Amino acid sequence: MTKKLAGLPTWQRNLFVLWFGVFMTGIGFSEVLPFLSLYVDTLGNFSKNQLTFYSGLALPSPF
Repeated sequence: MTKKLAGLPTWQRNLFVLWFGVFMTGIGFSEVLPFLSLYVDTLGNFSKNQLTFYSGLALPSPF
C-alpha cells in the first residue's frame, strides 16, 4: 500500500489521507449520535418537555 501511495503525486496522497480522515470521523459520529440524547439527561434535572427539547437540539448539532 505504501508503494502505491509513494508513486502518487502529492495532491493525490493528500486527498487520500483527507478522505480517510473524513470517513473515520463519519463513522465516529454515527456511533456516538444515537447515545447523545441519552447523555443530555445526565447534565441536569430537566422536565420532560425540556429534556425532549434539548435532546432534539443535540441530535442535529454535529451536522
